[in-house]
Amino acid sequence: MDLSVLLKDNIIMLDKVDSWEEAIHIVAQPLINQQKITTEYIPAVIENIYKNGTYMVLFDYFAIPHARPEEGSLGLGLSFLTLNTPILLLDKEVKYFLLLSTGDNDSHIELMKTLGVLLGDDDLILEQLSQANSKEDILSIFKRGV
Repeated sequence: MDLSVLLKDNIIMLDKVDSWEEAIHIVAQPLINQQKITTEYIPAVIENIYKNGTYMVLFDYFAIPHARPEEGSLGLGLSFLTLNTPILLLDKEVKYFLLLSTGDNDSHIELMKTLGVLLGDDDLILEQLSQANSKEDILSIFKRGV
């Protein structure tokens, strides 16, 4: 699957946020603006984290929050939030939030496979992201491995 759905306008770079819930609201906004998700998707993502814990934190500092497609996903989309200061997501520190939206379960599985290949070397990805100084740098990281 092509990661071209991660657009430059879908990348947000901030120093810090006050809570992981705020991070979810911020990272969701580009997908709301593009009508890839409804506003109902945000509380579904937050509830999913409270209900199922931090399984969405794939490795140190990197989370892929999401909810089921039927909970407000309208189509395929990605948005990315990077923070200079990590925030606690329950009991894990997170600096990178990659919010995904898919219109159906098949797209969800395909997108997760693609991301799995890209994010396979977590040390390398974390190093690259820590050195990224622009939205263009981040885009090149996500488009490099697929």
